Amino acid sequence: MRKAKAAGFNATVSFPAITIPVHFHIIATNMTYEGGWNSKEDVEAQMRVLNEDFRDASVSFEVTQVDRIVNSTWYWEVGLGDPISDEMKLKLKTGGPETLNVFTTSLLPLSNMTSGYASFPWLYSDIGSPVLGGPHRDGVTMDHKVFYGGAFEGVNDGRYLTHEVGHWVGLYHTFEGGCDGPGDFVDDTPAQAEKSDVFDFECVPHDSCPHLPGVDLKSNFMDYSNPVCQKSFTPGQILRMRNSLQMFRGY
Repeated sequence: MRKAKAAGFNATVSFPAITIPVHFHIIATNMTYEGGWNSKEDVEAQMRVLNEDFRDASVSFEVTQVDRIVNSTWYWEVGLGDPISDEMKLKLKTGGPETLNVFTTSLLPLSNMTSGYASFPWLYSDIGSPVLGGPHRDGVTMDHKVFYGGAFEGVNDGRYLTHEVGHWVGLYHTFEGGCDGPGDFVDDTPAQAEKSDVFDFECVPHDSCPHLPGVDLKSNFMDYSNPVCQKSFTPGQILRMRNSLQMFRGY
């Protein structure tokens, strides 16, 4: 159903410009880049990418706080929904639902982790959710090496934060639900059987649901395609994120 709608969807809604405050919590094991100590210049370069990527949604981000904390346990052992993550965020998180908290650690050594994860806006008040629910778990956690220009070559275009902030403003993956599931609740993102290969640098269009209209949006920020392929959100995704920001984050 979703993919059939995608063929004719057109959203031309203009939104007032909003600016979202961002608080960075840079967790390190020592005061070196290799140990997690992202510099002021690293943060500024990453923010330029984030603001460029959300420009069409009339959403901008402004860094209003940067904390740098040396804590080897938090740096090496934070995982999705675990007690160490809760301990860290209870100590460090600032602001309310309108504030984007970004925690940088070293996620990649953990075999069950990707390079980042984020909370959805509707989970802010859901204190019963065991993984990402509740005010203290709100925000984005990401590996410091996937910042723009970071050490993880091939995926260091800065688009990992764009992807995770996409979740924070209410977007699902474009491949949510595969070919026949409910999908991402956006009418102009064609159905997609599975995530794209992050190490495929060719960006060649692929149709993973050939019995349905449209092709996989490898150019979309909410796929798992390589960052060099990712260029945009769809109008429908912009509509959904702005509605989510208004409903759950006070914008």
